[in-house]
Amino acid sequence: MRPAAIDRFWSKVRVPDENGCLNWIGTKGRGYGRFWFNRRTVMAHRWLYEYLVAPVPDELELDHLCRNPGCVNPNHLEPVTPSTNVLRGNTPRVNRERIRPMKIFCKQGHQLTPSNVRIYVRRDGTVARVCRKCGLEACKNWYRTHGGRRYARESYRKNHGWNGRARRRLTASEVIQIRDLAAKGVRQFELVKRFNVGHTAVSRAVQKKTWTHLEETQS
Repeated sequence: MRPAAIDRFWSKVRVPDENGCLNWIGTKGRGYGRFWFNRRTVMAHRWLYEYLVAPVPDELELDHLCRNPGCVNPNHLEPVTPSTNVLRGNTPRVNRERIRPMKIFCKQGHQLTPSNVRIYVRRDGTVARVCRKCGLEACKNWYRTHGGRRYARESYRKNHGWNGRARRRLTASEVIQIRDLAAKGVRQFELVKRFNVGHTAVSRAVQKKTWTHLEETQS
């Protein structure tokens, strides 16, 4: 008989240390415990917290108050937002960013309230605070200047010479003509221009991958 999940869990936990941490001795990833449950790997500390305390909403994360990522003690965990969890980090790069004075207004004069600030971690590990209103206005200005999707379509047509060929469908009579001309040695790129269709449509028609019910006419 296979042991229960909670029994398997406690078999991978050490007795509390002097700080009260329940250290995970099983599989770890980036210092955090990993636990196999319901045919998938889950975070060990999150699994025990939801098992003993309450489910954690998807938009929240569990912050280790003891600053020990291998600890699974629910008393050392607190559900917080991802931005709060980042700001509570204890790495040297995050500490350097925390020492810098926090701005109250952005360059455009928008107040940096919690609802108007987006916090993310840069590639170098430092924390950045971005004004949401400025980002929204920048997106609107870009679409207003370039015309959004219309600009993308016109740019593609200008650079690639696309004029709607790919959307046009061949008829049965055109397929017969294409096969006859291809058998006489006419190249496919000439057939594309003559019948105003895409290269794929012509190629598949010549190779009889489409319109297989048609018989090639005898020249």
